Amino acid sequence: MLIHVKTDFDKVIPLEGHVGRALHTSGLPRKELWLTNKIDGLPSGDYSSVRARVEAMLAEVQVDHFDLLLINYPLPAGTALDGNPEALARSENWAHFERHLLEAWTNMSRLRQDGLAIHVGVSNFYTQHLEALQDVIIRSNKINKCKRNSTPAHTSDPEPHGNDLAPIYAAENFIDLAHPEYELVEYCFRHSIRCLAYRSVYFIGVYEIIGLLEPLEGVVSAVGVANVHQLVLAWLLSRGVSPITSSSNKDHLRSNYEALSASRQLRTCNIDSSASEILGEALNTLALAFRGMGDLHGIPVCFGIS
Repeated sequence: MLIHVKTDFDKVIPLEGHVGRALHTSGLPRKELWLTNKIDGLPSGDYSSVRARVEAMLAEVQVDHFDLLLINYPLPAGTALDGNPEALARSENWAHFERHLLEAWTNMSRLRQDGLAIHVGVSNFYTQHLEALQDVIIRSNKINKCKRNSTPAHTSDPEPHGNDLAPIYAAENFIDLAHPEYELVEYCFRHSIRCLAYRSVYFIGVYEIIGLLEPLEGVVSAVGVANVHQLVLAWLLSRGVSPITSSSNKDHLRSNYEALSASRQLRTCNIDSSASEILGEALNTLALAFRGMGDLHGIPVCFGIS
C-alpha cells in the first residue's frame, strides 16, 4: 500500500522537519511512501539556486527525492497569497507568468532529470495557465527534435541540444461543491494530466450553516454514503479527480476509503434518476450562490485572469 505524504511548500509553511522526523521514526520503507511537495512560485532564474532550494527541502524530510514536485502557483516566488485579490489580479502578473514560464519549467524538468523528483506538476494553474505551459512544452520539444535531427551522427556530444521538457504529471487545484471546475478537469483528462483537488470538504460546515446543503441530504441515502462529506469525495472520485484529505482519526480515514465504492455507483450512474437530478440541482445551486465570490475562501482571483 502506498502512503501519500504531502508537505507544504518551500519554507512558507515549514512542516518538512516534522514530516522528516515522523517518516524516520515510522520505519516505513521509502517505496511505500508517495511524497509530494511544492516549490514557492515560478522557479525561474539560475538552476543551481533552484536545485539548492529543493535539496534543502529534501534534507529536511530526510529523503533523496520527491515522488511529485509541484509549482505552487503561477506567480513570482514570495507573492503574498493572503493579500488583496484585486492587487494579485493585475495584468503584470500574467505578463510575468508568460515571460518566465519556459525558464521555470526548464528548471523543473532538470530537477526531474537529475533525480530530485520523479514527476513534476503544478498547483493553482487553471486552464489558461495549463494551455500556455502545454504550448511551451510542445514548441520547445519540437525545436529540440529538429535540432537533434539536424545534428551529424558522428558528433561527440550525445546530447548537444539538451533534453526535452518534462510532461505535466499532475495539476492540483481548489475544487469543491461550489467550485466544480468542469472545464479545468476536462482539460486535464484530454491531456493526460492527473487532477488533484485540495480543500474539497474544508467548507462543508460553512455551507451547512448558511443552508446550502439541505438539497444534498436526499442524495446521501440514495448513493449509499454516510454523510455529505463522503458524498463530496465520492463525487470527485467519480469524475476521476483525486481529493486530498488529511486526518489522524481512524474513523475519518475509514470513511474516506468507503467513498471509493460510492464513487463507482456515481461513475456508472447506478443511482436512481431522481437522486441524480437532485445532485445536479444542488451543485448548480451552490455554484450559482458563490459565483463572483472568488475571494470567499481566501483564494486569490488572480489565478483566473486571461
